[in-house]
Amino acid sequence: MEHRVPAQRPEKRRKSGRFLPFLVIALIGLLILKEEVPAVNRWFQRVVAPDRYAAAEACRSAALDAATHPAYARVRDEGAVHETRNGFYVEGVEIGEMGADGAETTYRFNCYADPSGTLVKTHKDATAASP
Repeated sequence: MEHRVPAQRPEKRRKSGRFLPFLVIALIGLLILKEEVPAVNRWFQRVVAPDRYAAAEACRSAALDAATHPAYARVRDEGAVHETRNGFYVEGVEIGEMGADGAETTYRFNCYADPSGTLVKTHKDATAASP
């Protein structure tokens, strides 16, 4: 008589491990989107760091309002947000606006904001013509 060994069931770890490569690929894709797509980066900042997001949005709004023709201004570079002891410093917001001759001119805008996103101090660099 032959003795048959019953078939062993695959371990449950295999089932849960099947999705690990897809999860890693999705995570890498999200990180790339965060760096390359401004809207995804803003959403990520709003979820992860709402106080930084509020400071950056307040500065961008003030930068657009500081344009000679705010209706024809746009954000060219969102700038960088740095933490300070009592708030945030938003550096290098670049705004493009319609110039007097119809060509686009640019300027840079920097802000200090408190933790609630209220602007404390702003600075608009001199206007320079765009290439």
